[in-house]
Amino acid sequence: MITQSLIITLLGMGGVFFFLFLLICFMNLLHLCMPKSKTNLNKVAAAIAVALNRKGE
Repeated sequence: MITQSLIITLLGMGGVFFFLFLLICFMNLLHLCMPKSKTNLNKVAAAIAVALNRKGE
């Protein structure tokens, strides 16, 4: 009974850590694919500011 519980726990934790590992790898791949220009970030920030300003009206 204890060994079965231990196996289930280890498999569950392994699944969670494997998912987090895949998530980190995917985020790193996305980071490499994203453009590095700051002008795009400024445009995104301006669009967010405009959207938030209109939401408050």
